[in-house]
Amino acid sequence: MGKKKILWFYGVILGALILSLPLATGLLGAQPKGAASPFKIGIVTSLTGPGHAWAQRSLIGIRYRIEEEINKTGGINGHPVQLIMHDTTTKADQAVMLTERAATVDKVFAILGPNASSDVMAAFPTANRLAVPDITMGGTLRGLCEKNAPWCFATMGSDDFGVEPLVLLIQKYKSKTMVIMRDAKYNFSLSQAEWGYKLAEREGLKVVHEKGKLDVETGWADFTPQVTQIKALAPDLIFSPLFPTDIAHFAVALKGAGIDPKKTVCFGTINVTPDMVVAGGAAAEGWYGSSDYDFDSKDSVQIAWEKKLTDYGKTITSDPGIYRITTNTACSYDAAAFLCEAIRRTKITPETPLQEARTKIRDELPKIRMKTFTSQEFFFGQGGRYEKNRMARPMTLIQVQDGKLISIGHVTK
Repeated sequence: MGKKKILWFYGVILGALILSLPLATGLLGAQPKGAASPFKIGIVTSLTGPGHAWAQRSLIGIRYRIEEEINKTGGINGHPVQLIMHDTTTKADQAVMLTERAATVDKVFAILGPNASSDVMAAFPTANRLAVPDITMGGTLRGLCEKNAPWCFATMGSDDFGVEPLVLLIQKYKSKTMVIMRDAKYNFSLSQAEWGYKLAEREGLKVVHEKGKLDVETGWADFTPQVTQIKALAPDLIFSPLFPTDIAHFAVALKGAGIDPKKTVCFGTINVTPDMVVAGGAAAEGWYGSSDYDFDSKDSVQIAWEKKLTDYGKTITSDPGIYRITTNTACSYDAAAFLCEAIRRTKITPETPLQEARTKIRDELPKIRMKTFTSQEFFFGQGGRYEKNRMARPMTLIQVQDGKLISIGHVTK
């Protein structure tokens, strides 16, 4: 059977319906005549395309922080926040163009987004060149923030840290062999795979195939050749850093071939997400992933926050793959929270000269240490384990159990 491309139809439909926004550009928080002038904040992200679910979960976090906790309580320094939306469709060239538009045409004080690493990789240099603060809710490629300092920040952990929970699995199952199936045209996947190869060498695992032998591409519906090879290789561990929907299709193919995740360890890194679980159904059971959000925190502050955000999400969409709280929701809530706090602390107003306001925001962000959705204090790293301008968070090993994502271990170094 030849390789097939699946259409991102459901992604487009969700992008059209979720949040009731236009696909390309939209406004949230437009002010009535006579109201205080607003702070204009740009959102540049993938409302549609293969990265749509990340962005739509992110928007729930951003909108709750801005609409419910900021605008309904008097705004910042007496002024509301207006969100100006742009859809990259998960295309890097669109991310560049829309970042420039937000900075030069919309004249926003700062940008939130993009989510997909491919979009962030393209957009960050533009934000840095135009001297506009940009806080991404994704962009996990190690070094992205440091290469695009001082204007670019991230609230999600880096790729190398996202792969680190593999060590816990290797130790638990005493794994000796591994296969790595990567997406040949997805830079996040290639980066994660490279960290997987490095980790295998460090931990003494043997990767039992040539690099690239099991490569796939975004949107493939038929993984028969790869599954056939994997079955013949009989590895202890399968590592597949693909898009969530592609991992779901791969999980279904493995199950059809009789490969049981409860016997052969299957790890999908940070893309084992609610939409992967929904799409994979029974085949997703037993899969492991990683997250810089603790799904089983006993912290009362986080538990209360989760309920509020989940209830809020349900007013926007009936899709459990979107309204369930994940790292996308939390990291985006934090991005909005830190940006608003920087505006508050610097005492700027919408009338502050644009570049002066942007510079004050940029300089304030690295100074903030703040509790947001948990009792834990967060801050942007200064280098080393926690990359400069990337938020410092612990990493959690998660597993799909009874259709839910369960935290089962933590990595802090």
